[in-house]
Amino acid sequence: MKDFDMEVPDNPDDREAPENIGNLMREGVREAGIPLGEEKIGIFARYYQELVKWNGRANLIGTLGPEEVVFKHFIDSLLCWRLGGFEQGIRLLDVGAGAGFPGVPLKIMFPEIELVALEATRKKVDFLRHILAVLGLGGGSVIWGRAEDHGARGSPLRENFDRVVARAVARLPILVEYCLPFVKCGGIFIAFKGPLAAPEVSEAGFAVEQLGGRVREVVPASLPRGYGERNLVIIEKIRPSPGRFPRRPGIPEKRPIRCSGGRN
Repeated sequence: MKDFDMEVPDNPDDREAPENIGNLMREGVREAGIPLGEEKIGIFARYYQELVKWNGRANLIGTLGPEEVVFKHFIDSLLCWRLGGFEQGIRLLDVGAGAGFPGVPLKIMFPEIELVALEATRKKVDFLRHILAVLGLGGGSVIWGRAEDHGARGSPLRENFDRVVARAVARLPILVEYCLPFVKCGGIFIAFKGPLAAPEVSEAGFAVEQLGGRVREVVPASLPRGYGERNLVIIEKIRPSPGRFPRRPGIPEKRPIRCSGGRN
């Protein structure tokens, strides 16, 4: 396996000039009301270039169109800034980090965050380590593995994070079993969901309660240029997760926690 710091050949057909990415970012943050300075906009332009370099090798995202990447990935990842509290140097876990969304954009905006990215696919782990280094994002680390293993009783990551985020990973009844065991009591889990979040929130109610959580609110948000509607599902950790959760790898997806008896 190649070392993650090795260069991957450019694809000139997919490359976009940094100034064009910068202009799209300026438009996006202005429309979304996100306070982002010029230096950080430049970091996002470099992030885009690295996505282009690595996408063919690591299968990071489905499309590299500049508008789609900026509005549907970069800006989308930053929508939760309005919740506040990121400026305080919190410990943040991104579960199923993939190409880095939303954890890396949040780390760019709030460099004082201690970011841990958890990813099960080795090529994506290599990319995440590369991008943190190339963008100069100190105070970030990447862990290779599954949430069911690293969130289990006895793991040093269990109930060790102020905030946990997840985007495009699984439906909410499954996702809460992956994520809530990592959250400290008093911390929050933020699930990035699309416009039809309400049925998932209802379906996940029993699992949230079983895992020691409480749905605090669902915050709607809009992406620039009509790129879609989003809902941020905010779940507060009010008591420790029982030691039997998460269950063995693969079980949460096969048998989501339900009131009818999918708890074991």
